[in-house]
Amino acid sequence: IVFTCDPASAPAAPYRLGCYRDYDRNSISPWDAYFLNGQFFTFSNMTVDLCVNFCETRHYMLAGLLGTTCICGSAMPTDAQLTGQCTEACPGNRSQQCATYATANVFRTRICTSWDQL
Repeated sequence: IVFTCDPASAPAAPYRLGCYRDYDRNSISPWDAYFLNGQFFTFSNMTVDLCVNFCETRHYMLAGLLGTTCICGSAMPTDAQLTGQCTEACPGNRSQQCATYATANVFRTRICTSWDQL
């Protein structure tokens, strides 16, 4: 998927990019191993919209849901998308999917840093 850096031309957020393992097995540093390594928060009633809005207001391109935890980032994962995972319902909206520990259901925000990376 390639977007121009014009937020008006990009699909409306939240736009799901896919399910990914939330770490890079080739990384040396444990913290750098997580492709979503920005600000985060945990909330018992997490939803996709809550996470995407949190990351967007902090100027991150990506929002990843891991159950009740939302983690922001700006780099796409290097691993391939996972199939058949990230299907666990969000606690705050059972019709949305939040994933679980070690996998992230990744969405883009409306922050336009470099859409050609996506």
